[in-house]
Amino acid sequence: MKQTIFITGTSTGFGKLMTETLSREGHTVIAGMRAIQGKNADVARELAALPNVDVVELEVTSDDSVNQAVAYALEKYGKIDVLVNNAAVAGFGLVEGYTIDQVKNMLEVNLYGVLRTYHAVLPSMRQARVDHQHHFGRQWFFRSFYGALPDLEVRCGNPHGGHSRGVETLWHRERDHPTRCVSHGNE
Repeated sequence: MKQTIFITGTSTGFGKLMTETLSREGHTVIAGMRAIQGKNADVARELAALPNVDVVELEVTSDDSVNQAVAYALEKYGKIDVLVNNAAVAGFGLVEGYTIDQVKNMLEVNLYGVLRTYHAVLPSMRQARVDHQHHFGRQWFFRSFYGALPDLEVRCGNPHGGHSRGVETLWHRERDHPTRCVSHGNE
């Protein structure tokens, strides 16, 4: 069954790769990234040229940006079947090497950005389930083996670290909307 998939952080890495792969499989992909008219204009055009890909401006640190991107997707496609939270800011090293502002930025993107997308998408998934009397909606997180490194101490705000376990547990309680946490490597 072909699905409508909303992915954050699609300008590089796994987000871009998922967009390309899912497009080839015939799924509709809403590829969210920031600065589609600026620094990411080239990759935005590249992905937009793929079949079934709709590139949208998305800054996960902004309530307005997230709400506008999700509203656009719901208006155009009528539903979002899968939400992939891929946008992240990485941080490696000892905690004393980070300023408070750097840690705040990590949390803003890696934790609050995930919650913003949930707040924007989950109501439509829940409503789709009520309207159609069967299961809709999945959320996915991506992290890496880097979270297991002993010198990585800023774990809660790291895309590869502890927050994904906490958010996975929190949202796993949403029995109607299963959550999966996928690791890119060994933990």
